[in-house]
Amino acid sequence: MSELVYASLVPTGLMTAQGIWNMWMSREKNPDAASSGKELTNGVVLIFPCYKDIVDVEKWLNWSPAIKRILIVEDVENGNISRNEKVVVLKRDNRRGFKAGALNYAIDYLLKTGEKYDYAMFFDADHVPSTTEFDKIIPYLNGDDVLQFSWNDGYPYETAIDNLTYSTRYVSNFNNAHRDFKNLTGSAMAIKFSVLEEGARFPESITEDYAMTLELLKKQIKVKTVPIVISEGKAPKTLKAFVKQQNRWAEGTVRDARLNGAKTKMTLKQRFDWFMQVNLYLQALWFIVSIFLLLSGIIFSDLAITIIVIQAICFYTQLRKAPIKFWPYYFLLNYVIMLPQITAVLRGLTRNKGLFYRTYKKGGLSIE
Repeated sequence: MSELVYASLVPTGLMTAQGIWNMWMSREKNPDAASSGKELTNGVVLIFPCYKDIVDVEKWLNWSPAIKRILIVEDVENGNISRNEKVVVLKRDNRRGFKAGALNYAIDYLLKTGEKYDYAMFFDADHVPSTTEFDKIIPYLNGDDVLQFSWNDGYPYETAIDNLTYSTRYVSNFNNAHRDFKNLTGSAMAIKFSVLEEGARFPESITEDYAMTLELLKKQIKVKTVPIVISEGKAPKTLKAFVKQQNRWAEGTVRDARLNGAKTKMTLKQRFDWFMQVNLYLQALWFIVSIFLLLSGIIFSDLAITIIVIQAICFYTQLRKAPIKFWPYYFLLNYVIMLPQITAVLRGLTRNKGLFYRTYKKGGLSIE
């Protein structure tokens, strides 16, 4: 009995630390990367890995004349086509490495052509430019090796899933801008072209963005965040697809953190932020532990209630600057959708590899 009581202190302590961490990191002002005011010399290339998506190239071409090339990598025959000389569509005959494989395929292609750019910018295929003018981000595209801009999910923001998706991205953007451990988030990423020329590649992980962050840190390259929304993506079409997406991120983040995070050099503050970020994905486990202790009827079951209350306070610290209308969606995410996420977290804790299971079992091209 006493062992259970002491065990319950672990999630309580972690959740308390989570709340303090969220409150502390939100104190910072102006967390964005410093701009240089310089002009681009060679322009930028936009890279889109595609699986059953069609890139709206016209909107991207209209974004700025500084875009010298748009490179689309298809893993299946999508119908991406353009007569514009700036647009190149590449077709892979396999799905090796999934999204990471497609990104690296594009990078290797560019290096073989000998073309030069200031930055390569990476976007998900369903994204379109936001209302932010490209000229406003040019001052940031000088000097820093890796930049993570903010982006929104859930466009056109009409359905409950749209709003659920938007609320999670809103909080993710805020957290990433304020904490010391900043990571790439899959889209609206800018990497200096010289860094790619020096050999930087996306690891073959189901969370290639997070894995890339850790690889860059090993090279002492930190991600700088610019809290300017530059693109908007669509929400998953169904709740089932949304849950699978969240599961994939949970599994991959926990696995990459377990395999590579501990051996990556960080400052003490970065290390604490890194651990707290992983802890966000472990909250489902803490929640189940709390419920188990509450239902077990042990003497200290009120401690389980304390855990749940602390958890609610932690979520509030993340949401308090978000519009109130998005609060119910975020609580739905963390108290309902988190339950099936437990299996994904366990896969991340116990397996050293994970399939991109959202698409893998539905056929398509071979991964070999």
